[in-house]
Amino acid sequence: AEIKQTAADVVCLEEVDHFHDFYEPELKKLGFHGAFMPKFDSPCLKQNPNSGPDGCALFFRESKFKLEWEQRIHLSKDGGELANQVALVQCLSFVNLPASPAPCADISGTVCVTVTHLKSGAANAQIRSALGTSLLTSLKPLCDKHPVVVCGDYNAEPDEPVCSLMLSHDTPFTSVYPNHPEDFTTYKFRPGAEICHTIDYIWHTSNIKATGCLSLASKDEIGADALPCERYPSDHLALACDLALV
Repeated sequence: AEIKQTAADVVCLEEVDHFHDFYEPELKKLGFHGAFMPKFDSPCLKQNPNSGPDGCALFFRESKFKLEWEQRIHLSKDGGELANQVALVQCLSFVNLPASPAPCADISGTVCVTVTHLKSGAANAQIRSALGTSLLTSLKPLCDKHPVVVCGDYNAEPDEPVCSLMLSHDTPFTSVYPNHPEDFTTYKFRPGAEICHTIDYIWHTSNIKATGCLSLASKDEIGADALPCERYPSDHLALACDLALV
């Protein structure tokens, strides 16, 4: 329902299972082409029975974009050890490029979109930093040639090192959502604790600008039982924005 409401042209999802038997066929009905990158050691596989591994999924509206190529990234920890975290990259070209596009670094009218999901846990900031470094190393050649968007659950608050890495990269990224203290992207209760913070992001390179974004819900709008709830059916709020090449 939220995907329909935002009328999105590109959709990035994390912790996706049931890709082949639900998300892909249902979004295909709405005109989307989808791709899926499973985790190599998904905790979902430890459940019995299970519906297969979870992972990252990326969908684009075929009336707006054409897939030029795709890259699947297995992220690394410090020292090069492969982690369980992954990223999925698609280079998309515009189906109907305007006759006089605005001058930008990529005159061919392509944009690279990435979806990723970094390791959770308050004690794993160093691992997330290493995963972010691994991701940025993989994206560096793309940033030199194309506008790049990175979407994901970073499991990191804005003051964590991995977010600083995104801001200080050779090709710096900007977060679509300003870091307002009252904002949050996840709000839930766990035994003995209320969890309410910003850990999800849409990042973009400087040859892209955000022209608008979906407002984040407040606690009052969500209700006392936190997330998920009837109006917001995930324990994370959806992020959405309009982007333009500059």
